[in-house]
Amino acid sequence: MESPFTRNEDPKDAARSEGESAQRAASDATASNRASEKYGGDPLTLYWQGIDFLEMSVPGNLDPEVVKELDRLKVAAQSPLGEIQAQAWKTLGERVFQVQDRGSGLFRFVLFDSDFYIKVRGADAKRLPMAFVQVRSQCLCRIGPIAARDEAIAICRLLGEPTGEAMVSRIDMTVDFDSDGEIDAIGRDAWVTRADYRQSHSVGDRFTGWSIGQKGPIAFRLYDKYFEVQTQSKKEYLYQVWSERGWFLGDPVWRAEFQLRRPALAQFGLDSLQAVLHALQSLWAYVTVDWLRLTIPQTSDENRARWPLHSLWEKLQNVRWDGAQISVSKIKKTSNAPTERYLLRATASVITSAMAREGIINPVEALDFLRWRLADYLIEAYTWEGAMPDQILLSEALIKERKYGTHLLSSKLKAFEDAAPKRQPGEEG
Repeated sequence: MESPFTRNEDPKDAARSEGESAQRAASDATASNRASEKYGGDPLTLYWQGIDFLEMSVPGNLDPEVVKELDRLKVAAQSPLGEIQAQAWKTLGERVFQVQDRGSGLFRFVLFDSDFYIKVRGADAKRLPMAFVQVRSQCLCRIGPIAARDEAIAICRLLGEPTGEAMVSRIDMTVDFDSDGEIDAIGRDAWVTRADYRQSHSVGDRFTGWSIGQKGPIAFRLYDKYFEVQTQSKKEYLYQVWSERGWFLGDPVWRAEFQLRRPALAQFGLDSLQAVLHALQSLWAYVTVDWLRLTIPQTSDENRARWPLHSLWEKLQNVRWDGAQISVSKIKKTSNAPTERYLLRATASVITSAMAREGIINPVEALDFLRWRLADYLIEAYTWEGAMPDQILLSEALIKERKYGTHLLSSKLKAFEDAAPKRQPGEEG
């Protein structure tokens, strides 16, 4: 892509003429890309603000004929012959997707184009979502997250029948800016965070940024975005976006980016994209106040909670997100109940043990094997104890619920009993 700043004309005019449609679409997005350039005191020049990455799971049922076709195209993609590989593409609406020669994790197929990366399950993996859709940053910048989600759902309808609302599995909140401060002078101790992982980065003698909380439910990156575009991503469309705010070629641009994955969003009770977008201001307050702070270390005070905020962080905390904002708070969990991570690790351990013991290659088949063996075991228990299998499990779950102090099952059972029709006197059971 040719940079608009290589011609002999005013950079703002060039970028404005070439990027007008992209900017108009971006400014209409729920997660606004417009904000004040000053947040009290010294200026924080804001070049862009918005959602830079979006991943959603889409529940539903695949069309069996589509699955057969994807199997055929996947085989074509695996061919050593270029003329056969060239046939591995599928048209969905007005888009042409390449079909990858292999799946991804438990998903059998991968389709991608310049805007979407879609993982599609196999015909037998009905416990998985119908598809996982990643929306690329250029698409989000061009049309915004809501329009991108709607187009992703329309694509999925051509693969099968979605049966519920798409659930957000990851979203990245991004602020591109320039500041008068020396970011490369920030030390490790200046970061006060709940995350264990903190890593600074450099290329040669050039400092390029920080990563905090990598691979966790919440992660943060502060990095030299202009340098990253030049040397890695080549996302030169950002030049047009930044120039609308007064950026000139060669000016520094730093990116502050918070990545929130499904476990983090679930703690706030957020599932749908609409719910997440309406809660952006609350989420931003949580990640910049409670989860992470950039401070000025005080050697005379060991209590890091009292260290004053760095001026850059004060300005980032004050970034405002447009839209119909709602207030959210973390869902409190009892200290006695096992964490979701513990439950998943224990389940994975049981599945892999069954795979090793029985020689089962497919994890889904191992899960089915355990399910049927569990049914046999409970039926045997029913014979000796005189109770139905589901009653045995429910009884043990209620005992554990009392131990954990959650009271969720008992509340649901009471609601079910209250809603059930009551027998009249003399009426047979």
